[in-house]
Amino acid sequence: MNGRTKIVSSVLLGVGAWFVTNYVCNAIQKRELLAKKKLKREATQEWEGEGGSIIDQKPVPAAAS
Repeated sequence: MNGRTKIVSSVLLGVGAWFVTNYVCNAIQKRELLAKKKLKREATQEWEGEGGSIIDQKPVPAAAS
């Protein structure tokens, strides 16, 4: 009986450790993704603020009638 208890405890401890590790890794990845998005947004706003535009629009020629 004592052996079974140790085995079950070890398995539960391993599964719990796996879940905690998975949660921490996902939280780190999410934080990094949000930081990258923030940097990209700030860089775009700064670049556009300096007079840059992503696409230069061409004037549309008037239709000849």
